[in-house]
Amino acid sequence: MVLVWALSLSTVIMAGENPAKLRAIAEQALETGDIYSAIDYYKRYCDMKPSDYEASYKLGNLYLRSRNYSGAQEWFLSSYQASKNEFVDALFQYAFALKHLGKYELSLEHFHQFRKKAPKDHWLRDRLQIEIQGCELAKEIVNLYDMDQKVKITHLSAVNRAHYEGAPTLIDENTMMYSSLRVDSIQFYKNEEERPKRKIYTAERKKGQWSGETEVEVFSDFEAHSGNTAISPDGERIYLSKCKRNIEGNFVCDLYQSKKIAGEWITPIKLSGTVNDPNTTSTQPAVRKIDENTEMIYFVSNRSGGNGGLDIWSTQYSISSGEFTDPVNLGDEINTKWDEITPFYHHDSKKLYFSSNGWPSIGGFDIYQSNEKDGEWLHPISVDHPVNSEFDEMYYRLSEENDHEGYFVSNRDGTVPLKNKNCCDDIFQLNWLDQMQITVNGKLYDASYIERMLESDDGSVVDEDETKYLISNQKVVLYQFSSDDQPIPVDSTLTNDQGEYEINVNHDRSYKIVIERDGYFNKHHVFNTKNVKGNKMNQHIGLLEITADPIVVKNIYYPFDEWYLTESAQTTIDSTIYKVLTENPKLIIEISAHTDNHGSADYNQKLSQKRAESVVNYLIKHDHISPNRLKARGYGESRPIADNNLPDGTDYPDGRAKNRRTEFKVVGSVDGKNPIIYGDN
Repeated sequence: MVLVWALSLSTVIMAGENPAKLRAIAEQALETGDIYSAIDYYKRYCDMKPSDYEASYKLGNLYLRSRNYSGAQEWFLSSYQASKNEFVDALFQYAFALKHLGKYELSLEHFHQFRKKAPKDHWLRDRLQIEIQGCELAKEIVNLYDMDQKVKITHLSAVNRAHYEGAPTLIDENTMMYSSLRVDSIQFYKNEEERPKRKIYTAERKKGQWSGETEVEVFSDFEAHSGNTAISPDGERIYLSKCKRNIEGNFVCDLYQSKKIAGEWITPIKLSGTVNDPNTTSTQPAVRKIDENTEMIYFVSNRSGGNGGLDIWSTQYSISSGEFTDPVNLGDEINTKWDEITPFYHHDSKKLYFSSNGWPSIGGFDIYQSNEKDGEWLHPISVDHPVNSEFDEMYYRLSEENDHEGYFVSNRDGTVPLKNKNCCDDIFQLNWLDQMQITVNGKLYDASYIERMLESDDGSVVDEDETKYLISNQKVVLYQFSSDDQPIPVDSTLTNDQGEYEINVNHDRSYKIVIERDGYFNKHHVFNTKNVKGNKMNQHIGLLEITADPIVVKNIYYPFDEWYLTESAQTTIDSTIYKVLTENPKLIIEISAHTDNHGSADYNQKLSQKRAESVVNYLIKHDHISPNRLKARGYGESRPIADNNLPDGTDYPDGRAKNRRTEFKVVGSVDGKNPIIYGDN
């Protein structure tokens, strides 16, 4: 993503060792965009003036801009130390450079130091929590498994050159368009007009190997950089961007469309309507088919009305009329106050992929995916390491024919270097390996069948027809837990006629299956794949029918003659009744307490009422539990489920223990519907 240029100013290589003159030349180099010469002169200046912490900080930023992370960490640390540990901006950037070097523990240590030292209103505090979360995420996922166990990543050495390659677009399975600046060394130019432009090229795959740099001349422009192609699903239109400097010296991009006429691409035409804004950038298009006459164009822009920085927007294109709708921002489930770039829509999986430096990342720009539900985008999930790394990853593209194969762009180790080993972006191919996907198979039962199996000696149910208890045509929704432990829906399926479901998951992840069915308690089945060997696992699930009968909650005990809840009783309530309430937010339940027949009936009734109320009061202290969903009822000794005495009149302690119990049952629903099934059971 970084364009680095040098103008003829750098030919002044021996300026004399006067510090003021060195710094002045460095500033002149910066004004012309010659970042490498600026680094050279600033380094010579800082070597002579090590106490100038502001200059050291500026040099650190220049190294960071050129993606020389080792140089950046050295000079940010020098700046911080030269300021006698007072210039906390340098402390933050030092931690940030360490993160880019994969030194997550050390990076975290210095981010926490910044948190302690920086003023509460410091401008970098907005960024701090995102970076801390990214480092913590990296510690969890990096090196859990060897790279070769998960994905094969290949540098396209016959395509990549020393400067920049990006925006890979599959025209078909063996033809790729990509953007490139075909310059293999730092060169010097007298003015802007002499500088070479990024152009669009094609590569071909033969016998499994990509090669070629055939320029698509109809897309080239002598005045602008061309790139970021995206092809329509029917193969008849290509969208691309053209970028050039405006009067203020900033790059501004516009979107164009080329159509295929008689098998050839015609000269691109700038998109009509309000898609292009003369004062802001519109770039990096992606195409999604809506119907036979409509396609959605996702693109990146820094126009007003966004969340800040670069955001992802959308516009709809009518093929018949040739008109584009006004752009719409994708909202804050996708966009942050920082930058979201390089969107891509995969039709087979119905997922939107994009890169961002505004969500917690393990590097700089990480790749994320999001699903759409009821027209709204869901919280994004990062793509697995090692596709994401401590470096920048963007332009994630999956084949529509084979979603185990894809491409992305990165400045990770292994790229063709121009000035330093991580300066420039190259195209990489990825192939997800078979063992990456785990197929989860299972059957969905009425829970009463599973209870009968568990109660039998050999795990079988004698004289029972299993098919009577299988639940068919039931929706099964899969959620994946994000790095901040939020469940995000990622897939769904229906059980077949035999009550069977099948769904694919990834290694090293935590999941939840959610099933909602009328007449049954909602089921939230949590599992993880962190230590799974192979590519298959079974998850049979039982649904518990809602009836008028109460359900006994074991292990809720009270001190003798008391009604306050012990710590163990609270733990039991949290894992049973509270769980039922949170997983079934519409149900109204009655909490009932019971005693044995020691003491008078009146005393036992009052004691049981206080105990039931203790449970209710404890539950409503939890978030999201309304008192209107709970009813407390003490029944005393009036509803025994076992004998308190043996037939000969002697005491029966086991029976009394069973009678001293806490139960709950469903008595209604907040929406007025009756959730209870009245039947034989």
